This record gives sequence, C-alpha cells and structure tokens, in this order.
Amino acid sequence: MFTRFSRVGLAAALGAGLLVGTGAVVPAQAKTVVACVKKKDGKVKILTTKKKQKKKCKKGWKKYSWNQTGKTGPQGPVGATGPQGPAQEVKDGTGKTLGRFLGTYPSGVPIFSVLVDGGAYLYYPDGKVLPLGSTSPYFKTNTCTGTAYTQSTSPQTTALFMDSAGGPSRVVYRPTTPTFGPTSAWAFTKTTENVVNLQMYALNSAGVCAASVGLFTGTLLTLQPVTAPPDVPGPLTVD
Repeated sequence: MFTRFSRVGLAAALGAGLLVGTGAVVPAQAKTVVACVKKKDGKVKILTTKKKQKKKCKKGWKKYSWNQTGKTGPQGPVGATGPQGPAQEVKDGTGKTLGRFLGTYPSGVPIFSVLVDGGAYLYYPDGKVLPLGSTSPYFKTNTCTGTAYTQSTSPQTTALFMDSAGGPSRVVYRPTTPTFGPTSAWAFTKTTENVVNLQMYALNSAGVCAASVGLFTGTLLTLQPVTAPPDVPGPLTVD
C-alpha cells in the first residue's frame, strides 16, 4: 500500500522541494535530504547542515535520507497509450474519503500525502495533519499576526517558490507542545518584497510568538491564508 513518494507529491507537499514554515529551508540545489524520524509517532526533523547530518539521531529516532532528483534512466520503448486508471483515494477510519492519494513520505515512513480541496497535505496514519517543522511562517509583527511570509536568500529559491503559486503546495503550521493545536495553512503567491536587516517573528512549537535569530536580509514572499483540512479518525487507508 505504501509507495515511494512521487515527484509530483513531493513537489506539492514541500513546495517544489523546499521546506518552509520551519525556520529552515532545504536549498533547491541540495542533492540529498537527511532527517531524523521518531519511531513512536513518525515525527520528522530535517537536518539542514552537514554538521547535523553527520551526528547520530537521538535515542528512539532513526535517520533517513533520500534524493530530491534521481539519475535519469535510459529511454524505454514507446508503447500504446492505455486508458486512464482510477485515482487512488485516502479514506479515514470510518471509510469516508479524505482526498486523493499522492504518495508516502519519506520512503519507509508511513506518512500520507493527500490532495484535499486543491492543496497537498501530509497526514499521520492516525489521521492528524502533519506540520512542516516546529515553527510557523514569518511575520513582521511581534504578535505573529497579519501577513505571513516565507524567506529566500537566492534568486533560484525565489523562482521555485513563485513557481509554486497557484499549485497545490501548502505551508502548514500547528502547535505541537504539549499537545497538537489548531492547524493553519497558506498557499504561495508571486508577491515579493526585498528587505534589509528586518526583524522577523514566528510562532514556536508551543504557539508562542518569538523573534527570529538575527536580522533578515533577502526576499520575502507573501503567503495567502487558506482553510486547513481537519484531523480525521484513523487509521488512514488507500483504496
């Protein structure tokens, strides 16, 4: 039932291969993504520096790595086009359809990527929406209200984020300490703003607004708030 995350699913769920809303960005040019995954509940922590990637994961966590882009294989023979098969659906524990199945992420970890109301979201097998990291997108206000942004420090990253506008890519945040709180979601837009030495703020895992470390210089990309999907009864299944 579980399959390797498709290229479409990965781009949709992680914003064209970039992790946002976590306070950390996996550069588009990175060849390999490394993460520690908690064995008990599947929580994922992306390791964004080579120093962190070389260290062992904490007890109770397991290290995984995967390539964002694989090697190009040889061209196969062209065959006849067959009929379009039915799309697989993800259903909750009551048998109700949650959304279209996009894949699982990462390989070996049972986290579902599901297309719900035009947006791609990650779900734990028990039906809870998975936030992308432990912090929210960035805000200019010290109350973490108003317009939300994601940050870019290179033209390539900016272009990738802008290319995600209008697509299923979503930035997802929810408090996780001490328990899961309400889920918030945003879609990408093409609106950008260049800033110099700007203090930004983000909600941490406990839902507390805090100043980000250091002043930011680079490009801010505006995020558009969208309605986040709900948690559903588990276990999730693919039909």
